[in-house]
Amino acid sequence: MTLLRNPIDRVISEYYFLKRPVFRNYSVHQKIVSKNMGLEEYITSGILKDVDNGQVRTLSKMDCAYGDCSPEMLQKAKDNVEKYFPVIGITEDFDRFLILAKKMLKLRSFLFYKRQNITSKNPKILNFSSATIKTIEKYNQLDIELYEFVKKKFDEMYRLHCTEADIVVFKSLNHGANQLKILQAKITR
Repeated sequence: MTLLRNPIDRVISEYYFLKRPVFRNYSVHQKIVSKNMGLEEYITSGILKDVDNGQVRTLSKMDCAYGDCSPEMLQKAKDNVEKYFPVIGITEDFDRFLILAKKMLKLRSFLFYKRQNITSKNPKILNFSSATIKTIEKYNQLDIELYEFVKKKFDEMYRLHCTEADIVVFKSLNHGANQLKILQAKITR
């Protein structure tokens, strides 16, 4: 299984995550803070290769210099998605991804979750200049193409194997499971 995230959202989120002092790669945090890097400077700095088409790099299992990702890497990533991942999805549609995973992997029950590690202070895409968004797009054009490819395949797989009734049932059961966990936590205190 694999999930992809909207590349623009991913880069913005990663930047704000790295600015937090609790980040495990403290040297990257220090560079961002000491140089007072804004988002656009962070993207163009090459401080982390992951900012440049990180999802294509990961799924293609290929590496190159910052700014040099190739169409061949994108094609390899697409090939790997089709060859090695029976269940794919996008983080923005996580509930439908879990429903599809249950059906495709023939699981007996749903996989429930509780949203955690959500950074509420991250500005949304709309809060950035068009120049900043274009810079993110420039360094993530292949990720954007891969994301659209996976999103299309995910939608096709979901339509083939799932129904819209599945989402209603899942959301109700997931909410119930979370309420039960809260109740159990209160009882054990």
